[in-house]
Amino acid sequence: MEIVSLMKDGMIEDWDMFERLTEYTYKQRLHALAEHHPILMTECPWNTRLKREKLLELMFEKFNVPAMYICKNAVLAAYANGRSTAMVVDSGATHTSAVPVHDGYVITQGIVKSPLGGDFITMQCRQFFEEKDVELLPACLVASKGWVPCES
Repeated sequence: MEIVSLMKDGMIEDWDMFERLTEYTYKQRLHALAEHHPILMTECPWNTRLKREKLLELMFEKFNVPAMYICKNAVLAAYANGRSTAMVVDSGATHTSAVPVHDGYVITQGIVKSPLGGDFITMQCRQFFEEKDVELLPACLVASKGWVPCES
């Protein structure tokens, strides 16, 4: 079995998979009817109008949601910290971004994005430890934790 992501660059890329995942979530996990619950979804600041419209169409026509609100994730991060104006730095698995937010709106001209994220940093750390002959033991293989004398 191959595991693939339905997202690319922070946006929905595989719409069929997104639809199946949403259906599974409502039926198998939430045990709820979508038409009884308004929905709030976040989007990356560089999401396109076409993808936003496709998402709205899917949620209203396929799942019959009564209401939907899409908000930029950087704006919600600023609000979560009690700020309507902020510089939001987000470093995820696949990319890192700095997004200026002013009075609750993203300043799109000021967005800076890098394709380097947590996956890249993990790869670099792994490579560093391999070069230094440091054996990494996954947490699932640690039988117990305790003090170990240091070698000087």
